Amino acid sequence: MSLRFLPFLLVFLLPTHLWRFSLLGWPTNFWEVLVGLTFLLTFPFWRREEKPPFPFWLILSGLFLAAGLFGGLILASDKLVALGIIKSWFVVPLLAAWTFYFISRRQPETLIFGLASLVLFLSVVALEQFLSGEFVTLDGRVSAFYSSANLLAMILLPAILVLLGFLAREKLASWPRLFLMVAAFLGLLALGLTFSFSALIALLVGLGFLLILRFGRRARWFSFSLFLLGLVLLGSKLGDWGVPSSVSARLQIWRVAGELIKQNPLWGIGLGDFLAAYQPLARKLFSPPLELLVPHAHNFFLESYLLLGLFGLLGFLGLIFGLIRSAYQKRSFWLPAFLALLIQGLFDTIYYHPALAAIFWLFIVLAHLPL
Repeated sequence: MSLRFLPFLLVFLLPTHLWRFSLLGWPTNFWEVLVGLTFLLTFPFWRREEKPPFPFWLILSGLFLAAGLFGGLILASDKLVALGIIKSWFVVPLLAAWTFYFISRRQPETLIFGLASLVLFLSVVALEQFLSGEFVTLDGRVSAFYSSANLLAMILLPAILVLLGFLAREKLASWPRLFLMVAAFLGLLALGLTFSFSALIALLVGLGFLLILRFGRRARWFSFSLFLLGLVLLGSKLGDWGVPSSVSARLQIWRVAGELIKQNPLWGIGLGDFLAAYQPLARKLFSPPLELLVPHAHNFFLESYLLLGLFGLLGFLGLIFGLIRSAYQKRSFWLPAFLALLIQGLFDTIYYHPALAAIFWLFIVLAHLPL
């Protein structure tokens, strides 16, 4: 029985997490059911296969994350919401990552072409929105199936840079190369139409690292120019901090998040409780705050500290440093994409969503595949 196309389908069908329903009274979605079925389908074959070598950094980081999740569950005001978060943002992406690794280690290119198909599909939908003027968002920014243009940007950005890195390194036949190039090109157009400033800065940084990885010292000045342009754009945006804007709103959100961390330095505030903790403190610190309906901290590291406490943050930092170290040693083509994602994580929450969590763990899989 051939299973090699399952990782391709799981990546391509990632947006089906939006098809929500209840199964035996438990809220779920199509993608979660698909991951679960795929995991069960591959389970009988595990005994025949060589077990993967788990590096020390992955095991230790996983233990810290587990401790953070346990603390976040205990502190959560709504235990059912917290369990749903653990299921959708951690358990299901982990099952998907294991399936990706188990099936793709002999043909890892299936994951890359799955990403390309996902980028192509989302980009075509986003471009159709732009041409027709039928936007999901109220601000006239493309978002494909999602309620936020920034969310679409966080999905497209790392996937596009992975494709560009793969194209720069691998010698491919003409048709596969053309397919990846078309997907990357349309993805860049759609990414630009999200008008996500953080994605633009992260893209410039990622392209700079990609040039260094591909051409070495010969590209250092061009890469430096891209980094400098990113800093200039960031500086121009920070100039809006004194007037009502997305930047000044984020600065307020980060200040509130910092105060919440001071009040809860070890275990954080609990899973699913950011909005409830944010609103009273925001009203106390600012009169009035620029934004009150804030679902997350708009910063991956602050959000991780608040939801999972110090242990969860250390777990994520361990995963990040382990991935970067492994990718640097192997000169992995996906390293610029991961670094760009982290840059975007300074301005947005790049993990706490089913699609984003799946993409994060996909990088863990790429670090262990022969690519």
